Amino acid sequence: MKNLPILALVALFSALAVGSGLADSPAATPEEATWQQKALDYRLTYLTDKLSLTTDQQAKIKVIIQKEIDREIVLHHKTREQLARVLTPAQQATLENLHHRKLNP
Repeated sequence: MKNLPILALVALFSALAVGSGLADSPAATPEEATWQQKALDYRLTYLTDKLSLTTDQQAKIKVIIQKEIDREIVLHHKTREQLARVLTPAQQATLENLHHRKLNP
């Protein structure tokens, strides 16, 4: 019963992801999708600058970085699910606010 609000949010985020074309990505919200793109762009730009990557190398490395970011998001979601089982509803709300502020500084 305690997890019902969490399950409702997961269902809502899943529906939003499917409806918005994010279903191919583990990002559950538009904010996460934006963060995901910024992280990818930053990492690729940084490596391109520091390593003088060719266009071909950039394309190959972009795929590798995208997979890494996808794994990070999946791990993040699993961690949040585990935390939700331990936290009170008030603590869960506070954590949601902290997460939202992190994605939207």
